[in-house]
Amino acid sequence: MATHQPGNPAPTNVQAKRYLTLRRLDRMKQLVHAGQTLSDAAIEAGFFDQSLSRRFKKAFGLSPSRWCNPSKALDH
Repeated sequence: MATHQPGNPAPTNVQAKRYLTLRRLDRMKQLVHAGQTLSDAAIEAGFFDQSLSRRFKKAFGLSPSRWCNPSKALDH
């Protein structure tokens, strides 16, 4: 996953929305790793609607709950 690196120009136009979404998803993952619940991490990262799961799965290939508990992915 590409994220903005210091010294590189920020993305523009259509890419800006995708860039912000990916930054929020990265932040949410950091918060979950630090011990927050999925719902608290999602809210703190800036997700306030039900699109989080869809966006997360599109970016990382797993739903947020399966990412948090990889053993669930093996059940199916």
